[in-house]
Amino acid sequence: MSVEEEVRQQLEQSLGVQVPAAVWAYFLKQGKVAQVVRREMTIPQLAAEFWAFAQASGLERRILETPRMLSAQQRERAADHQSVLAIVLAREAATEPAVEDFRGRALGGSLLTAANAEDWLRRQAEMDGEPTLWLEDVAVPPGYQVRRIPNKWAFYTEPGLTINADHPCQAESRMLVCALGERAPVALLTRAGGVLEELRMLGQRLARQFAWSPMQATSFVLTGDAPELPLIRTWIEYSRSRPGCTRIILEVDPTATPRLVAEQYRQVRRKSFTRRVRSLTTKHLRLAAFAAQQSEQESWVSQLRSWNGRHPKWKYKRLSNFRREWIQAQRRLLNLGERPRRRAQLRLVRGHPTASRGSSSTLAEPSP
Repeated sequence: MSVEEEVRQQLEQSLGVQVPAAVWAYFLKQGKVAQVVRREMTIPQLAAEFWAFAQASGLERRILETPRMLSAQQRERAADHQSVLAIVLAREAATEPAVEDFRGRALGGSLLTAANAEDWLRRQAEMDGEPTLWLEDVAVPPGYQVRRIPNKWAFYTEPGLTINADHPCQAESRMLVCALGERAPVALLTRAGGVLEELRMLGQRLARQFAWSPMQATSFVLTGDAPELPLIRTWIEYSRSRPGCTRIILEVDPTATPRLVAEQYRQVRRKSFTRRVRSLTTKHLRLAAFAAQQSEQESWVSQLRSWNGRHPKWKYKRLSNFRREWIQAQRRLLNLGERPRRRAQLRLVRGHPTASRGSSSTLAEPSP
């Protein structure tokens, strides 16, 4: 994985959504990614620029189709497995002591609407004060003892360790992102000990407990709206340097049928590549493995002779044919025959597996 791919992966983890190819290409062209690589910009700062660009370009609605909240009408008419489960989980989350405590202290015991939640978040950010920079990845040199603070998962050194040019570290900010209905997302850097940092941590905990995204969780805490649960969520982690390392990832509700899962996988793979992805034949797989284990110093003639001796049923008569297929076998294995048309494809299937054929929704990246 290249450095740029690592930055993109970290950005998507911070955002909770996939970064469209058009936005990523813009960041590369503007040198934003290079700034992160040079440590001149943190991932949360890049995330803030992402939301600003998405709002200005009109992409925020498509990006935010992933973390939806159930509407009042959906809650009223809920009769499918996923909608009812979403309502029940929201009720369970509302009884969490940490949720009740935060709503009582920070919201005065009342819930906000999506319309006034944004104003509340921005006012609270001003009240919390200047965002905090967090230091991490500090190497502890010999001669220092690491101690743990009692009853906390926090540590210090004896003697105290000074951060300087000889003992550097990395710095980052932390970001709260909240999706509020059809409105553009609110993305704010947080301050240690501030209300928004507390909300961010609470949202992350709820996301892990209830299979939500952090954006859904923070919206739930503020508004009480029930986060929607897709039956199947699929996306692609694409390796630009080696497309053969591309992975299609599925998050599947246990009630989804194997047939539906297979169909969704087939569709997302078909839409992610311009040509059908085919596996190599046994012969060409053997040839690729053979090629990868040969010395660069060995001549083509010597390799041909060795191959023919080991695999007489796949014997080559012409050196040119052997050399061409030798190269193509490795290339097809690593590149899948071509470069995928899109880096990421999101597809959400909502409703029960017995629902009608129209019970699915697709989010595809805009073309760059």
